Amino acid sequence: MAARSSAIHDASPNAHLRDFLLRFFSEGPHLSALRYRICSKAIKLPLQAVVRGGPLQLPPSLPKEDDLQVIVRAQINDHAFVQTLVAQSAWDDSKMAAEFVTLLLADLADLDARVCAAAFNSRKLGGMPSMAQVRLEPSGDLPAALAKAVAVLRAGDAGRAAMGGVTVPSSCTALAVALADCTALRAEEQKRNASVSVARSVSYAHRFVLLVDGTGVGLYQAWGSGGGRGSTSGGGGGSTSGNGAGGAGNTSRPGSSGGGAAGEGGGTAGGCSAAGFSLQDWLQRSTTVMSHEQATEFARTFQEFCARIHWDDAANGLYLQLFGVDLRAVAAARGLPLPGRIRSWVRILEVPYVTAARIQANARLFM
Repeated sequence: MAARSSAIHDASPNAHLRDFLLRFFSEGPHLSALRYRICSKAIKLPLQAVVRGGPLQLPPSLPKEDDLQVIVRAQINDHAFVQTLVAQSAWDDSKMAAEFVTLLLADLADLDARVCAAAFNSRKLGGMPSMAQVRLEPSGDLPAALAKAVAVLRAGDAGRAAMGGVTVPSSCTALAVALADCTALRAEEQKRNASVSVARSVSYAHRFVLLVDGTGVGLYQAWGSGGGRGSTSGGGGGSTSGNGAGGAGNTSRPGSSGGGAAGEGGGTAGGCSAAGFSLQDWLQRSTTVMSHEQATEFARTFQEFCARIHWDDAANGLYLQLFGVDLRAVAAARGLPLPGRIRSWVRILEVPYVTAARIQANARLFM
């Protein structure tokens, strides 16, 4: 039996991340959309030359807080522009939510780390999975990645310094995870290559972030944007990924059979919503972190889901336990078919040495 979910300690990285995200969204959709657009674009655009291998006179630097605030103040009164951003800022898009969280956790001061964090969830920076990658690279192993992160945490800074010969700022690790729907990826590839029509369906592609610290493991996710409106890409939760939106109803609690994490803490509303849930919704519903034991069960359940080959009751149940989404109910609500055959492929980005100070520094860019 897994231990009960632990409360988030005030000084933990999970607490600092959660606190900032709730404050960020509390200022309303207009300001959050504008701030996110301006800051994420300022971080990512200069990196395109790095990713493409073009000549660089100087390495791209991080945007300055004061400069970003000047741009926000100049544009906040352009109501038509801001309203357009609000319409485009789908916070129930798992890719967008995962990108935001990953940028908050990464070492943005380091160019290589910044490129990895920004590219992981960006099509323009080459981070979205393709069938070529699937054919060449093995699928990621979440249980192994989580076990490593927990082992590093338990070893502590002294243990890591003894093993690596260096002093590190933190033993906390974040794992950004992209679950790709290879059937949808292949359909998209066929559509591009042969200009053929692709059948609309609901996809299970998804992205989420796990943050491992001394209080437990926080799960950060959103679910819904673009999905049942027609799956044309299985890249792990993009705006056209096909993650049909499901409410977080009928979820299992962490530590229950299957190790699902959905609905932990304050629980979730029953039923199934065609609108999905945003990152803000998730934070308001999920008020505790998983224990390390519960997170281990979550990772095992995730691996079990990835091994399924048909969308049956077992696959639907596993997905519900993991993410709080009843995909069968979503498909029925939207009048779209479920994925028939399942072929999953996983990419994992490890973000090491996460500290509360780093989160606070990165958060200032977005405020």
